Amino acid sequence: MRYAVQNGIIDYNPAQEMAGAISTAKRVHRPALPFERFSELLERIESFKGRKLAQLAMKLTLLIFIRSSELRFARWSEIDFENAMWTIPGEREPLPGVKHSHRGSKMRTPHLSSSLGTFGIHQRNQR
Repeated sequence: MRYAVQNGIIDYNPAQEMAGAISTAKRVHRPALPFERFSELLERIESFKGRKLAQLAMKLTLLIFIRSSELRFARWSEIDFENAMWTIPGEREPLPGVKHSHRGSKMRTPHLSSSLGTFGIHQRNQR
């Protein structure tokens, strides 16, 4: 509406009178997991009965401290198994029909040896 007023399309912005009339939802911040309960989290991940891929994703997220979107949109070509390095580009080739799949982080993530195993397990299952 502001654009229309600035360009002489309309004389008055009726939405301006609504300032404060619509309240936004209050954000709910979830507390971090207390360290004392971390072993419980690991046990629950190990005993997870859902899809194996989801279990592997949870383990990998804990091992290399990545966002879920970075993992969901990862490409095998980004992972250098020889040098144990995952290079996440700043922007990726978008996947057709997948919202936000073009996003990246522009960072390099060195892997722990156990996370390489997690990648390897999933890559073998993909074949």
